[in-house]
Amino acid sequence: VRNFLWRSFLVGLLAFAGTGCGESAEEGGERRSDAGPGEAADATFLDTAFAPGDAGMPTSRDAMLDMDLRDVAALPVEPRSIDTELGSESTSAGLGNRITCRVLDGAGDPIEGVDTRFEVRPGDGWARVEDADGELMGTVAGVYSVTCTIPDLGLRDSTPARWEVTAGEAARARTLVSDSNISAGGRFTVACEAADAYGNLVDVADAPLMIQPAAAGVAVDGDEVTITAAGRYTVTCDLPGPDVQGARVSVEPGLPAAVVATVTPDLPVHSSGSVVSYPAIVMDAFDNAVDNVTLAWSASPDLQSFGEGRFMTAEDGRFLLRVEVVDETLDGVELFSETEILVDSGGPTIACNQPIEGAMVRLGDGVTLEGQVADLAGLQRVEVNGEEVELDEMGRFSVDVPSRWGINVHELTASDGLGHENS
Repeated sequence: VRNFLWRSFLVGLLAFAGTGCGESAEEGGERRSDAGPGEAADATFLDTAFAPGDAGMPTSRDAMLDMDLRDVAALPVEPRSIDTELGSESTSAGLGNRITCRVLDGAGDPIEGVDTRFEVRPGDGWARVEDADGELMGTVAGVYSVTCTIPDLGLRDSTPARWEVTAGEAARARTLVSDSNISAGGRFTVACEAADAYGNLVDVADAPLMIQPAAAGVAVDGDEVTITAAGRYTVTCDLPGPDVQGARVSVEPGLPAAVVATVTPDLPVHSSGSVVSYPAIVMDAFDNAVDNVTLAWSASPDLQSFGEGRFMTAEDGRFLLRVEVVDETLDGVELFSETEILVDSGGPTIACNQPIEGAMVRLGDGVTLEGQVADLAGLQRVEVNGEEVELDEMGRFSVDVPSRWGINVHELTASDGLGHENS
């Protein structure tokens, strides 16, 4: 193109020299008219207008026509447009992206050596990469517009490049819970938040959950967690790599749903004058112990109270110990526990009904000995003169015994269900 332009310039100059005024200059002052049709123009103009030996000028018309523009003063090439090119349309925060400004002439060919600049909008959220001219690094996730310009000519790219900066790898994360204090059986939701090294949020909504300590009463359904076992837990979004901050959750027992009490000491028979305790444990619907519950104790028949849930067994007998929950209960049901205890100081009682002590009987007549035995612990064995006798449901017995002259003595021995013996 440059050669073509130069040659066109020279041809026009030659035409002007040969015909411009109807005559040509010639050495020695000789003049002649323009060449007629079919005649070649005289070359005298070229030989005199550019005298041989002039610096940088050709010595003949043919040499002038063959000249390259680079051998003489170069004609200026003007930029007509500028394009903005990105190394990548999308980069992660912290990664570089090269910006290239392409200057074009009127024919769309690139022009080198033109001073260019570029503008980025918004003006913050990015930085230039040190020791890398024309390279940018995004720090804030978002969409940026990059425009190349030629300040000296006032040229700007009319179609700026679109540069999207996305969040990088998660560098830190935290776990959020909808409720940090729940009752056993309650439910809460968990959200995971993560950010890259520049604070851009990273999508970690699908991160699995880790709950410590592990317990049988923990159930996870997506982002919802249900815990039935009372205690203190740490819920953490299970993400590889970043430092994850967990959330603490406190699970408190629910309302009382049951009460269990045991007699202490746990003996089949308690001695008269001993102290018996009746401690109770209150539990919720998930068998968690419920503390700080108001309880009330009683005994039937009455026993002397000897502290909370403690009784003095002052006499023999069977006693029903009772403890009940005074506070609010689950579904408003009455919660209580009852246990019967036996207070027994020795073996069975023995009564001789017939004949009464000191009675007079006729010698030789048959004598029937009738009596009755009883014991709170039940009867195991009754003997008359070393022989076991049968008892009815009331503990009564009847047995024939021999008689002799004088005082008649018969031995009755009875043992209760605990092996205590009386005679």
